[in-house]
Amino acid sequence: RVYNLERALTVRHWARDRKMDEMVLPSFEYLENWQNPLLDKRYGLDRVQFKPVMDDYYRLRGWDIESGWPTRERLIALGLEDVYEPMIEGAASAREKLPEPPAAEPVPQINP
Repeated sequence: RVYNLERALTVRHWARDRKMDEMVLPSFEYLENWQNPLLDKRYGLDRVQFKPVMDDYYRLRGWDIESGWPTRERLIALGLEDVYEPMIEGAASAREKLPEPPAAEPVPQINP
């Protein structure tokens, strides 16, 4: 319930969505700094393989997979039926007021 309410608040005030969640992914695509001795090489995040994991996470939370927003049904099931409409209205207002987020760029790698 807390995670859903927190997500609804970030949607309402800042129009947070899946696109914003995915902005951090480039920083995880670098190869690991050190190789695990039990693995054959260093690994970095593979975005194609990670997408279904995010889909499952949103689905398990009861959030819309495309937008990353809590669904009306999920909020009602949690006794938060009065949260959905203000969340949607607030997100529309936030989109009008807030600047477009910057392009997703990875953090510079300092250990090649």
